[in-house]
Amino acid sequence: MKDSNRLIWSLSILLLGLSVFLMQMTFANRLHYGYRFGLIVLLLVASLFLLHRTTSIRAGKLLYLYFVAAASVMVAHLTGHWGLLIFGLDTSSYIGFAVAKFSESLPLVVSILILTRIAGISTGSLYLNKGELRSGLLTGLAFLVGLSLLAIVMGGMNPLFQDKLNNAEIGNLARILPWALLFSISNGFMEELLFRGLFLKHLESIVGFRLSNILTAAIFAVAHLQVTYATHTIGFLIVVFVFGLVLGNIMKKTNSIIAPTLIHAGADMMMIIPLFMALM
Repeated sequence: MKDSNRLIWSLSILLLGLSVFLMQMTFANRLHYGYRFGLIVLLLVASLFLLHRTTSIRAGKLLYLYFVAAASVMVAHLTGHWGLLIFGLDTSSYIGFAVAKFSESLPLVVSILILTRIAGISTGSLYLNKGELRSGLLTGLAFLVGLSLLAIVMGGMNPLFQDKLNNAEIGNLARILPWALLFSISNGFMEELLFRGLFLKHLESIVGFRLSNILTAAIFAVAHLQVTYATHTIGFLIVVFVFGLVLGNIMKKTNSIIAPTLIHAGADMMMIIPLFMALM
């Protein structure tokens, strides 16, 4: 591919990613809902139109992938409270917090699987396969366990966290760990499928792996502008971008979503363990 074409494709991918993942982050009013529904319809219509033209099939596939992402995010928003409703929970408790994340991730993942299946997109192209199973599991579990232990050690330096441990010994920690894992693995799998699994291999066929990884990592980082726990936004975005690059390379090397999901979950445990202890 010529450098000029590669640049055009890269800018198009970046702008599409921002329109789907950044501009859709809020549901504050009817305008935001209108934007989301309008974008979903536009992406679907445009992708179907281009897919029927032999000279623009690659562009049509790309638009369809972004349609899948936008539609799945919308489905998750509209139906993602089912767990809280069924069990009578809210996010003021650590159990409710974990159930809310699982309730959000399940419809999003199912939507992606259904919509890609309809289009004949294989699960292998989404990295939903065993790949290098042994190395993937060992790498992922090592990071998950290691980062979880690090979260506990660092949390022990926090007076509030330390007080919780002292008052109930290790029992408090044992109670929150299953729920922290539910949250972290649900979020890790959901985000790895949405930001990398859905796009990494398909974009690689257009701009090559290096650019595909950079673009997906950039979109992944910018999508995290919505978080409220980062005190230094620019520094946080740089860390998330580099983290995204690492996860993309691991996904490519192991040919599977397993290791990135577990590593991502480990990173989430760094924040979730102290948070859940505070919610006890």
